[in-house]
Amino acid sequence: MALVSGILKWALLAGGYLALTGSPATPEYVAAALVSATALSISWLIRAKGSHRLSMRAPWPAIAGRMLRALLRDSALMGAALARALLRGHTGRLVCEPEAVDRYPGETRGARRAVAILQESIAPNTFVVDADGAQLRIHHLA
Repeated sequence: MALVSGILKWALLAGGYLALTGSPATPEYVAAALVSATALSISWLIRAKGSHRLSMRAPWPAIAGRMLRALLRDSALMGAALARALLRGHTGRLVCEPEAVDRYPGETRGARRAVAILQESIAPNTFVVDADGAQLRIHHLA
């Protein structure tokens, strides 16, 4: 039973690694197998040497109930805000701002563009609607 459990854990770790890499290539499969085996081995060593077992037992029904209540409350608040916006009219504006990442080539340009989009989206009351060419379309709320 421990062998089957170990194989399942290894498969889950390897699958998680491959899901996060996003590039199904032979080197990634090899890396997933090695990293998963290493993580599982370390886990077994820690369990063998440890005097206390860590258990992830939680009151899941209570947690699920709180999450559902929060989801319903937030959905009602969002619905009310959307209804107010529809009834009163739109108060935001759409702005086009030039991107400052055109001077970077290749992969560096893509990474810098992603950071620029994230940076604009994190600002309060703004989010990037579209990243087209050399400009960002940004929606400013109110």
